[in-house]
Amino acid sequence: MKRLALLTLLGIFAVSAWSQNLVQNPSLEFYTTCPNTASQLTYAVGWNNSMNSPEYLHSCSNSIYSDVPTSFFGFQNAATGNAYGGGLFYGSFASTYLADIREHLYVQLSSPLAVGTTYYLSFKCNLVDNSEYAINRMGMQFTTSWNGSYGIINSAHMYSTAVISDKTNWVQVVGSFVPTLPYNAVMVGNFFNDASTTVQFVGSAVDIGYNAYYFIDDVYVSTTPITLPITWRNVGADVNGRLATLHWELEAEDIITYAIEVSEDGYAFTESQQFAATEGKYAYDQIDTMRSHLPTSFYRIRAFDGAGASYLSPVIEAVRYETGLNFLRAYPNVLRQGDLLTIEYNSTRDEVVDLQFFSVEGRLVRTERLPATLGHQEMRLPLGDLSAGTYLLRAGTLSQKIMITE
Repeated sequence: MKRLALLTLLGIFAVSAWSQNLVQNPSLEFYTTCPNTASQLTYAVGWNNSMNSPEYLHSCSNSIYSDVPTSFFGFQNAATGNAYGGGLFYGSFASTYLADIREHLYVQLSSPLAVGTTYYLSFKCNLVDNSEYAINRMGMQFTTSWNGSYGIINSAHMYSTAVISDKTNWVQVVGSFVPTLPYNAVMVGNFFNDASTTVQFVGSAVDIGYNAYYFIDDVYVSTTPITLPITWRNVGADVNGRLATLHWELEAEDIITYAIEVSEDGYAFTESQQFAATEGKYAYDQIDTMRSHLPTSFYRIRAFDGAGASYLSPVIEAVRYETGLNFLRAYPNVLRQGDLLTIEYNSTRDEVVDLQFFSVEGRLVRTERLPATLGHQEMRLPLGDLSAGTYLLRAGTLSQKIMITE
């Protein structure tokens, strides 16, 4: 009786969690037109192509390129209902290797994400029967606007580190992250280049080219976790001279690897370093020795579990390293586009310092390198590439605002 009660509660929880899903048409059941050939993802309500031309497959179709469960790509029942998407995430349909070819599936959210809130992510994928290769890096990337050629950025908000090679069962990829922008759509795909993707040969007698092609179903974005929630605590950083020590706590049993990711503007992140988690240890202090030369950095921590799922921490706001800069002046404070901006600064150390220009939205729009010279210096900068508006100039711990008029 206890086991039956537990299963019932879990079933109720799963239904409740799925009802909070922000992804429109998450299982691609609803369509404007039944697909009748390949490359018709746009026929699924709310879905679009964000790179090349993914497929829309539905049991209403009688085309070999868009039918469910049997198609040109292989055999697979839908994870939910009667439909799913499909995309090329590595290689091509040619018989020989072609580099960095991708298809990305884009879907709208029912409402924008709330900045600073933890969201739980999930999608199901299945390597098609007729693919020669399997890959890792299958993931989700959020965006604020549609782009039909989003491309490869070697980063994603959530992705799997494990190679997904199952051609029979649906594999669920899960993770979490805390947004810094009110994203209103999400893309599914492989956003890493071939050099950053692990590739495994799984070929058979029947194949459709040199590729890894996957079916996609049940895309999920919600503040309600499908699995046990991951909770980050005490995420922050301390600065000592030109080194930052990051600290965090994460109570999770199956974390095997941590990665430190860094950004100059808080939006575009790259991996700085990666290290193995210590069994039974939940609180960490880690020095980032790789980025000590930058005057300003934003950080986030990515945790990977044994199944290859990734979980992103909240973003650590700007860490400003100590520099020898003790004076900064930019004038005139108000200038027209095309005018020269004069920069005066004084340094007590012979070192390079970056002068960063931030928009009012907090985006880094330009960086100028101040020469590595001891003492008082002056330089003039043309600003014709910047649009009219207010900008914050920051060098080390010093900052100043300027305004550009038309």
